[in-house]
Amino acid sequence: MKHGVFGLPMLYNRFLPLGVAFSLLFASCALTKHIQEGDYLLSRVNIHVDSLSSTEREELGELSNLIPHQPNRRFLGLFRWTLALHNLSNLKSNSFINRQLRRWGDAPVIFNPTEAEFGRANLTAMMYNLGYLNAETTLQVDTTRPKQAFLTYSIRPGKRLTVGRYEERPTDSTIQAILHPQDTLAQKRLFPGEQYRSHLHAGAILSPKHMRAEQERVTELLRNRGYYSFTGDSIHFEVDTLYAQDIWVRSRIAVPQEVYRIGKVSLLQRPRQEETPLWDTEREGIRFRLDGKHYIRPAELARRIWVRPGELYSMRHTAATYSALSELPTIHGISIQYHTDSLSADSTLLNCEITTNSAQTKSISGDIVGTNSSGSLGVSSSLAFSNNNLFHGG
Repeated sequence: MKHGVFGLPMLYNRFLPLGVAFSLLFASCALTKHIQEGDYLLSRVNIHVDSLSSTEREELGELSNLIPHQPNRRFLGLFRWTLALHNLSNLKSNSFINRQLRRWGDAPVIFNPTEAEFGRANLTAMMYNLGYLNAETTLQVDTTRPKQAFLTYSIRPGKRLTVGRYEERPTDSTIQAILHPQDTLAQKRLFPGEQYRSHLHAGAILSPKHMRAEQERVTELLRNRGYYSFTGDSIHFEVDTLYAQDIWVRSRIAVPQEVYRIGKVSLLQRPRQEETPLWDTEREGIRFRLDGKHYIRPAELARRIWVRPGELYSMRHTAATYSALSELPTIHGISIQYHTDSLSADSTLLNCEITTNSAQTKSISGDIVGTNSSGSLGVSSSLAFSNNNLFHGG
C-alpha cells in the first residue's frame, strides 16, 4: 500500500483535506448561533449520587432515562454534529439547501426550567420507590457561559429501612392455606411461577416497590383459585417505624366472600364475510360456532382452551388459553370475557366467552427477476401458493 504525507495511506490523504475542511467549518459555526437573547442552549446534564455502594448504584439503572430534558446528541460523546448541521442553515431562507440542512440537523435544545424540574421530581420519585424514603434531589443550573446552560442533579439518598417483622391479617383466615401452602412444590407444579415467600419478609428493604410486588403476589395466588373479584387494592399496609431497627409491617387483606366457578364456555370464530354460515358443535363441554370456510378442528381448539366448565376461575388458565390460541395462524383478534350467569340461581358462576376472527389462510405470490448468464440476459419467474390451514389447526 502506498503511503503519503504523515505516513498515512494515499486513500486517507485524499480525504484528509475534506475532513479538515468540514472540521473547520463546524468549529467556526458557533453552537449558540441561533439562540435568542434570554434563552440558553442546554449543553450538558450531569447526575451525581452520594454515598452508595456499587451494588446499590447498579440497582438504580440508567438515571439519565428519567430526565426528559436532554441536550442535542453528540457524536462519540464529543461533537454535536446534528446541531452543527442545523446551524449551517440560514433560518431566514427557505431555499432547498437550507431546508435540507434543517431537515438533516437538529434544532438546538433550549433550556426549559419546567422540564428540568420535572426531571428532578422523577429522580426523587424513583429513589423513594426503591426505599430511599428520605432521599433529596437538588438541581443546579450553571449559566456562566454565554447562552449555555449546564445542569447538575445531586442526589442524597439517605439510609434505607429494612423490615423487622411482617404479618398478614386477612378478613378470612381460610386463605392462609393459599398464601402459605404446606406443599409448595405441588402447588408450583399446578401453578408455575407462583411465589409463596412474601416480598416484605424480615430483612427485606421497606419500599413502595416491594409493597406493590406483594400486592401482585397475593392477587395472583387468589385469582388463580377462584377469587375473580379480588384486586391489589384489597390489600392495605400498616407500617410502624417507631423503632428504626425493628420496623413492623402489617398487611390487611379484604377477602371477598365469593369464590367463582366456570359455568359455560363458548368460542365464536367470526368469519371474514358476514354472510358465511357458521357451524355449531360441542367438544369436552365447550360450545363452538366456527367459520365453515376457515374450518379448524374443534378437538384442536379444545386442546388449547384451559378454561373448563365446573372448575375454579383461574387467571393463569385465562392467560394460557390466550397464549395457546394465539399460536394458530388461522385466527387473530382473540378476546376472552367473563360474565356472571344471569339465568342461574348460583351467582358465583362465570360464563367464559372466547371470540376470534378468521385470518387469511390461502395466498398466491409471484416473483419476476432478471438473470444474466454468461452475458445472456433473461427473465426468471416463480409462483408460490401457501395454505396456513392445511391440517385445520394441527
